[in-house]
Amino acid sequence: MLGRRWFFFVVFAVQSMAVFRATAAERPELPAAWQQQWNAEIGLWTRRGAGHTAPVAAAAQVHPGPTAAAQLVAAAVVGRLEEVDAGAVLNALRQMQVTDGGNRHGCLRWYWEEPRPVDTNAAFFTGLNLIVLRLGFPDQLERLDADARDTLAAILGDLSVWFDQTLARPSRYYPNKYMGDLVCRWLLIEALDQKAERQRVADEMLASAHYWRKEHWGWGEHMSNIYATVLLDQLSVLLMLSQELPTEVRRVYTGLRDDLLAIEDAYGGGPRVPMIRDYNFTNSPAYENYRDRVRRVRTVKDLVTGNLAMRPVLAELGWSSTVPPRAPAQQDIQVPCYGEVTAVARVKGQVRLGTLSRFPLMPQMERPTWGLSWQSFPVALWHERGGWGFLQWRTGIEDQHRAHPAERRAQAYLRNALTFDKPEPIVGHTWSIQDGGQAIVLRTMPALYQPWDHLTDRFRLVKPKATLDVSEPSGPWTQMVLDFGDQQVSIHHISLDGRRPTMLQQEGGPWDWQITYDAAELADRTSVTNLWAFSLEGRIDSAPCLEKIEGRQAWHLIWDLGGTGPSWNLQIDPAAATPLLPLEGWQKD
Repeated sequence: MLGRRWFFFVVFAVQSMAVFRATAAERPELPAAWQQQWNAEIGLWTRRGAGHTAPVAAAAQVHPGPTAAAQLVAAAVVGRLEEVDAGAVLNALRQMQVTDGGNRHGCLRWYWEEPRPVDTNAAFFTGLNLIVLRLGFPDQLERLDADARDTLAAILGDLSVWFDQTLARPSRYYPNKYMGDLVCRWLLIEALDQKAERQRVADEMLASAHYWRKEHWGWGEHMSNIYATVLLDQLSVLLMLSQELPTEVRRVYTGLRDDLLAIEDAYGGGPRVPMIRDYNFTNSPAYENYRDRVRRVRTVKDLVTGNLAMRPVLAELGWSSTVPPRAPAQQDIQVPCYGEVTAVARVKGQVRLGTLSRFPLMPQMERPTWGLSWQSFPVALWHERGGWGFLQWRTGIEDQHRAHPAERRAQAYLRNALTFDKPEPIVGHTWSIQDGGQAIVLRTMPALYQPWDHLTDRFRLVKPKATLDVSEPSGPWTQMVLDFGDQQVSIHHISLDGRRPTMLQQEGGPWDWQITYDAAELADRTSVTNLWAFSLEGRIDSAPCLEKIEGRQAWHLIWDLGGTGPSWNLQIDPAAATPLLPLEGWQKD
């Protein structure tokens, strides 16, 4: 079987590369920047700026292993692997691999400069590229010297040990990480002819797929533009390169891939709203349907890689002919998430509004240095021409500030909790009901942290491409209208405590419509609660009716939107099991 498999891939490599060999002028040269960034002393390419882990957070430059492995694959795709010093790269990666027989044996560092593996996801990012190199381009590997081939074999052999350790401690809630581990482990079974491991790994693959289906991808990376792409890369490589995948595993993993493609299609090639695990803190997100990013390399620009270089390989293998046809974009989208939460979106013209019915998705996963709140947008508004809006918490202690979602990735990655020294950090909670283009959003900070000198709840608009008009308050209600030229969107704050938002417009920066509580105000409270509303139908002329429920920190909201949307009839009680409760007589649009 091993011989037949390698024969298949030799044929694939020769046939797929023929498109470049037929016309030399159409065969892209390797980017000039590769030569300029090459560090021959280390055997890796240099990237200016700091890395994302603590040991290199202040570095002037770094040498990332996943990027180097991806560039080897990119060079092989255009038949130019011999034009880079692949032996030096593989030798450097081998030096970045733990080989001490301990509990991280086989894992790889992300950066050359790290003393040990910190972000262990480097193992699957680097490993999957090297596995694709081994399985997809054996003819080019044969032209490397024997030492380089032996080094690759040694890296892959020890990676199989590492992935066995990760499979012994399943982290299914973290899909892109654990999917990467599973896909690498299975493909290593084929690459290294480890038939004795087949049943054990196949059983774990099926158990994990059952979890992802039942629990809707764990902590929600199907709603991430970034990590849904990683998942699609992993699934697609598995399905296209594996020759021995059991029939049931192939069927189930094909279904997972197609589920993710259906979400891509539903959003019409634009960004997801709401978003879970994304880093668009300072820029409006841009997105392209995954289908359209699986394409052959035609220009140098196509060779610029990140941490994975899968899609040109998939294109050469004919991936597009193996997936379901593209489905029409949807106006109204509902995507199930963990714990009976639903992601809801309305796409109207060039604007889209999305909400999560509850957030945090997994409160137990919020920790002082990691979690979802700092990198998620449970309420999000996006305009195609620019303008990215979301609700955001912000806290401060003197000159130290934290925000959920974060204000900048570099500041937040290593220090992202709103509370600085608590083992169980305080995070804000959000509940939403969205009906078409209208949404009611309840926000609460359920506990307060004594050292905070301020706490802010705000609507932030990044890269604003609109004019705005903030109306005079009417009772507890204040309205802000954003005019994008082709469409108006209104954002509303309904005060539960007498506080009203103020507008802060930073020149060249974001706009913030915010309520800030200073230290004196926080000292008199045990929590903070705000009520927001959004409408894609523009200005709303009818005022809401808000009544306090006697003896409780709860309210009754009645709001007839006058034909522009549903008539809201809700009980608002942050302490209740259902904090936003539709009452009898509530009329959906």
